[in-house]
Amino acid sequence: YCGGKLPVAAMLQMHQIVNKGFSVSPVVKIEVLGFSGTPTDMQKLEGLINLAGMLYINDEVINTSINLRKSKKIKLGDAIIAATAIANGLDLITRYTKDFNNISGLTVIDPYLM
Repeated sequence: YCGGKLPVAAMLQMHQIVNKGFSVSPVVKIEVLGFSGTPTDMQKLEGLINLAGMLYINDEVINTSINLRKSKKIKLGDAIIAATAIANGLDLITRYTKDFNNISGLTVIDPYLM
């Protein structure tokens, strides 16, 4: 989706990711679907999120989030998102890479630079 603003090569790679299967943290679902947009945009976003598997918050995610909050100046939601990726051995794809700078064990990918 991404508002049709992704470069073509990145759009193709994102399409492959979606087709292979992807997962999100509950925080991502809340953030994305809590966004206020046009009904058409919101329908597309909801459709995309509904394709994702859900990676629930467990003790490992909680403890990793706590450690991130203690060691970095990071918002709670971002700590949970990062901890979810780390705990599940997954890369984090986000446009907001600066929110996740210098987190050990986390690979962050900007889809606009793919």
